[in-house]
Amino acid sequence: MKPLYYILEGKTPKEAEMLVWAKWCGEGERRRVQQDIFNGKCNVSTVFLGLDHSFSDEGPPILFETMIFGGVFSEYQDRYATWDEAEEGHKKALNMILENAIREEDFELAEEVKTSLERFK
Repeated sequence: MKPLYYILEGKTPKEAEMLVWAKWCGEGERRRVQQDIFNGKCNVSTVFLGLDHSFSDEGPPILFETMIFGGVFSEYQDRYATWDEAEEGHKKALNMILENAIREEDFELAEEVKTSLERFK
C-alpha cells in the first residue's frame, strides 16, 4: 500500500508520517507552486496537496493540483504527480485563459496573462 502523506524537500515529494505532514502543512506558504490573480477576473492556483489523490495502489502518487477560480473556466481542475508536471499544468491553464481572452477581445486580461507566462521562458 502506498503512503498517504507527503512533504516537499525542495521540489521533491517525500513520504511523511501524519504528524510530520500536519506540522509541515501549517508552516507558511510552502505548498504553493504558482499563483496568478488577474484583476479580479480569475485566479489560477497550483499547489502541493501533500495527500495522495490517486486513491489507488497503482501508479505514482497524485500530489499537486491546478485550479481556476472565476471566469469562463471557473472550477477547472487538473492533478499531477510531480512539481514539473504541476508547473506545466499551471502554464496550460494560463494558456487556456489567454486564448479565451483573445477570442473574447479582453486585451487587458490577455496582456496580464502574457506577463505571467513570461516567467516560464
